[in-house]
Amino acid sequence: MLEQKVTELIEKIEQAVPEIGGKAIEYGLWDTFYAGVQNLVIGLATLLIATWAARNFCKALARNYECDEFQLIVNGLLAISAAGTALFNLLNIWNWVAVFDTERALAHRIIEKLL
Repeated sequence: MLEQKVTELIEKIEQAVPEIGGKAIEYGLWDTFYAGVQNLVIGLATLLIATWAARNFCKALARNYECDEFQLIVNGLLAISAAGTALFNLLNIWNWVAVFDTERALAHRIIEKLL
């Protein structure tokens, strides 16, 4: 009796796997695509922030340091850190692969998790 119920349960699971598996792959592809887009948007936003901070820093230098030293230091550090973040996100090849070849990026993420 117990073996029969277990066998029935296994058969139901085997029937449901193709439906669930297809949806899981589809959701994985969308997740990979959105993660790539998100990282690229973050890269572009931080590039804009870095550009703004670098301009403010250069304007302060052009005025022969007529601004507060704290403002000068903050703008310099903000420009450097934002530029680093932008470069990290925009030059990461897998962010671009996730947008333009989502299946390959998903396969890479799966292999990366397994290894």
